[in-house]
Amino acid sequence: RARRTARILGDLSQGRYGPRQQILFFTCHPHTAALLREVQPSAPLFLLDKGQLRPAGPEGAEEVPLRP
Repeated sequence: RARRTARILGDLSQGRYGPRQQILFFTCHPHTAALLREVQPSAPLFLLDKGQLRPAGPEGAEEVPLRP
């Protein structure tokens, strides 16, 4: 289900069901970020760490810091 949802979100962002949509997806789960990056590799990914927002590289989904 998660993979199907990620694909639909990617399709919406690309305009496959009508006008293109900007989608903001927030998660604290690295595996969810990795799945979204896998399905839509060109989508920008940002990391929020200690109040600082920074772009993540292609491997950024794995860089998400885990909570202590």
